Amino acid sequence: MNFGDKKRKQVLAVAVCIIFAGFVFRLWVVSWPLEKQIGTFVADDAFYYSEIARNILAGNGPTFDGEIATNGFHPLWMVFCVGFQAVAGPDPESVLRLMLVFCAILSFICALLLLELCRRFVVPESTWGLWLVSLYCAANPFVIFTELMGVEGPLALAAVLAAVLAFEHWKKNPSAATLVITGIFAGLAFLARTDAGLFGLILAAAILFRAENDNPGGMLKAKRLLSFGLPAAAVAAPWLIWNLFRFGTIWQDSGRVLFYRTHSMIPNGDLALAATLKELFVGGFYNYFLRLIGGINLPITTIILGFGGGFVLCALILRRRPTGKSPWTLYAFAFTSWIFYIFYFQQQKFWYFLVLTASFAILAARLGAYLEEVFRNKGKWPHYANFIFALVMIFLFIPTTQMVMKNGYHAWKKPIYEQPATFNLVR
Repeated sequence: MNFGDKKRKQVLAVAVCIIFAGFVFRLWVVSWPLEKQIGTFVADDAFYYSEIARNILAGNGPTFDGEIATNGFHPLWMVFCVGFQAVAGPDPESVLRLMLVFCAILSFICALLLLELCRRFVVPESTWGLWLVSLYCAANPFVIFTELMGVEGPLALAAVLAAVLAFEHWKKNPSAATLVITGIFAGLAFLARTDAGLFGLILAAAILFRAENDNPGGMLKAKRLLSFGLPAAAVAAPWLIWNLFRFGTIWQDSGRVLFYRTHSMIPNGDLALAATLKELFVGGFYNYFLRLIGGINLPITTIILGFGGGFVLCALILRRRPTGKSPWTLYAFAFTSWIFYIFYFQQQKFWYFLVLTASFAILAARLGAYLEEVFRNKGKWPHYANFIFALVMIFLFIPTTQMVMKNGYHAWKKPIYEQPATFNLVR
């Protein structure tokens, strides 16, 4: 639907208010007693970061125990952690509070970036599309509590979304300056979380193979790749060079990476390759992919997805495709990282998948726009249909949020008792 400037500002104001309400809820969560935070959502990695930051400030270098150097951290997040440690001093609780407040601020920024991406490119003429993406960011418990784990996830997502937004601007108005900005944000995304190197490759491929009417020659494509790649490499290079000289390798000293340097991809010798892959995929799909949508009840979530897909099909049959395009680079990175952590890393933690929940948020916006198109010229029916969709979304979110707050983040598993133990050890 088309709307003028005044209506557009009102729609955006409602969307921002929804996002701000989610930010206030996150600040309330940050105010919880520490014991409740640790037992509910805080990741043990948050304390690893604060301990390494403490050693850096003490002059011991990047080490957890004060003796053995490590590069098993994401550098950009560590820079902020060193700052939190310097401000808060030796008290780990104060450091954690600063980390969580900063994570809440980053979550607010990520939601605004998603809103801007949807407003400009994904659903530029949809009212409910903007409201639904805001509601998803503000109220999805798997977004809220993942962003507040005290680790690098929301920082990496902010950099990725900024890069996607710049890339979409470049597609609409190609310029070397925009590609440079895209490359800088891609480099920052890598420093924030080094698996974003995959994202950089996806962006490079999208730039190289972008379909255009004028069919640019090889020289122009090379210039575009350099405009993107050189800034990205310049941002990432200091970290890689430091690793190479300090540790003799660019690999991070992650336990899982160390394992794969010396072992095969599938370590489970008791299962055949096909059976192992099936086990990893099924577990990854049910325990992570579907739950990240926000529903603890997987059959209901699957049914709702089916209905949503049915409405999209109806819109396509009626030839009522909404304006705007999906950011396929974001989708590709989300799916690639999910596959990577299932089949290669064989570890899945929710803060790995914020880019996946961001993709779901955009899909929610697209579904809202499709609903508007299906019921176009039906009076208030577009609003009724989307209002019902929003209620269903809240129906999924509220009981899941209550369950997480009561039983811990992994609501279908036993609480992770190692986290309080880790905190006591650090303290």
